[in-house]
Amino acid sequence: MSSSSSETPGDRDLRRWILTRRLLLHRARTHTIYGFTGITRHRLAHLRQRWRIEDRERLRGPSPSSLGIFFQSSETRDVASCAAVVCMQYELAQRISSGTGHRPGQDLEFGERACEAYEALSVCCPAHGLELEQFLLLAVAIGRADNITFGSCTNCGCALIRDLLSAQEPICQYCRASPTPKEFDAKSLGTLCGCGSELCREQFALF
Repeated sequence: MSSSSSETPGDRDLRRWILTRRLLLHRARTHTIYGFTGITRHRLAHLRQRWRIEDRERLRGPSPSSLGIFFQSSETRDVASCAAVVCMQYELAQRISSGTGHRPGQDLEFGERACEAYEALSVCCPAHGLELEQFLLLAVAIGRADNITFGSCTNCGCALIRDLLSAQEPICQYCRASPTPKEFDAKSLGTLCGCGSELCREQFALF
């Protein structure tokens, strides 16, 4: 949702409460919610009680900061590649790269867009296992070209994130397992990242 010149303070407050609830349901940490909405820790505690969000569901401590989690295995790299496709489709990385996204405490639109993208990822890959803040970490890293880039397998062309510090050729796990190179075929593979979901097929058609 984007803001407009006709938006009233009441409209913006309503957006802030809705975004706060979405972030709480996605188990975002307190400082992440404050960064997007400006709502204080004390106020958040009251809202958790009011909305009956149990304390044990909270994630605590600092937000994830290590990019290594996206390269722990071929499976985690596939998930991260799928997440990267969603980041690009919802223009999260592009906004970060241009400096128009993720401005602490003032960019409700980016927070709303991030929630929409994360929810789309959950539809695309229900078992992705990424925290919201890991998803945001990936978007920021790609947007800033911070040791990660979004590209494609040099063999078949499917979407693939690449570790810029690695000398390894960017080849997906499917091509590594195949005895002979194969040409990327949208009809047979069906997706950008090999996850097999219908949403990703739609993303491929638009990419």
